[in-house]
Amino acid sequence: EGDDEVDPAEMLDEAGRPEPVTPEGWEALRLEREIDEGRFELSPAEVEHKELLMADAFSAWTRRDFKAYVAALERSGRHDVHTVARETAAETGKEEAEVRRYHAVFWNRLQELQDWPKILERIEKGEKRIRRTMEIRDALEAKMARHPDPRRRMTIAYGAQKGRLYTEENDVFLITMMHRYGYGAWDRIRLEARHNWQFRFDWWFKSRTAAELQKRGEVLIKIIERENEQFRNAVVVRGARKRVPTAHAAAAAAAAAA
Repeated sequence: EGDDEVDPAEMLDEAGRPEPVTPEGWEALRLEREIDEGRFELSPAEVEHKELLMADAFSAWTRRDFKAYVAALERSGRHDVHTVARETAAETGKEEAEVRRYHAVFWNRLQELQDWPKILERIEKGEKRIRRTMEIRDALEAKMARHPDPRRRMTIAYGAQKGRLYTEENDVFLITMMHRYGYGAWDRIRLEARHNWQFRFDWWFKSRTAAELQKRGEVLIKIIERENEQFRNAVVVRGARKRVPTAHAAAAAAAAAA
């Protein structure tokens, strides 16, 4: 008898009675004995299926890889898959296609992680920062669109937020630089201020730190957002006035219709 033969005596139930012998039953017994003896081997189809399952399990991903992926999500948000995949791949050495597959599985199974609320909170905080940055970018864009030649013609509706230290020339420069380099590029803006010919004698402004420029930038953004809102409201009011006919115009229109 071959090694894979099963003794019919093994096909007994708990009472010692012979069980019905079926092809499936014999195969089950054969596989069980091979597993017990350490001789079980997968078929080529089973090997391929196992490899697919292992690939989907991302068994090669380490805790460090996971942290790199979450950090990329905080910086770029869950919807910017291209940037998340590129940055994670650059830091971990993995293929971007693999990171994209990981991204899809992560969001489908996030709530299976033990500390998923904390992970999601970190990602959402990052996305909130991204949205705020976009709002600031749009506010600066709207302000600059009203002043094609900002250095000569830009005015700032300070209200009660003018302050005594920064001149309007300083502020116009900061607004222009925030628009050019992006809100948050304070070290770059500090260097521009230090080397700009406009301020060659303005030692106070040239000596401001990146943190001090950031604080002033925050004040200016609030001023610009308020100014933009006032401008939009004024446009709406002017448009409404144009649509409402005066009494004289309404009488003239009625006479012409008659």
